[in-house]
Amino acid sequence: MSTKKVLLLNPYDSETIKEIALLGKAYNSDDSGVIDFINKARQLDPENYSDIKKNSNEIEEVMYLQEDNNIKDYCHIYGEKDRKIGTITFPITGLKRKSFLSMLINCTQDLGLKSLFVKTTSEDKSLIKDLESLNFESLGEENGTVIYLQEELEKEDRERGQRMI
Repeated sequence: MSTKKVLLLNPYDSETIKEIALLGKAYNSDDSGVIDFINKARQLDPENYSDIKKNSNEIEEVMYLQEDNNIKDYCHIYGEKDRKIGTITFPITGLKRKSFLSMLINCTQDLGLKSLFVKTTSEDKSLIKDLESLNFESLGEENGTVIYLQEELEKEDRERGQRMI
């Protein structure tokens, strides 16, 4: 049985960043948000980065799915602590993500987020299907981007979603 876990990317971990970059290249992904996150973090030394992260109202993270010590998927999360909202984007399209999404929901709640937006392209039918099966609500499409929302996911709903996986 494989072991899956969702981890926060340490922007100073060159090996993990290389693995993510190779995965992104293999899928011809749009990693601009991930690259910007890493570049901003690396402009600071790790201690200053940690202090700014603690004191900032912004939440910006890259999270990745590790299965049996291999990175299988990743996403960029941007949010606001005071409003408890966040937006997730997936640079890679076309992957099945139901279990990754369920795990991400738990992790983003640990970050203090209560409302999640997920932006995707209208062509990513697999992600759209997974979002809808996890009770995300479509807010519509604009310029080829579809936005889904899930607000105040209750623990009971999370547990039910995990049992369905």
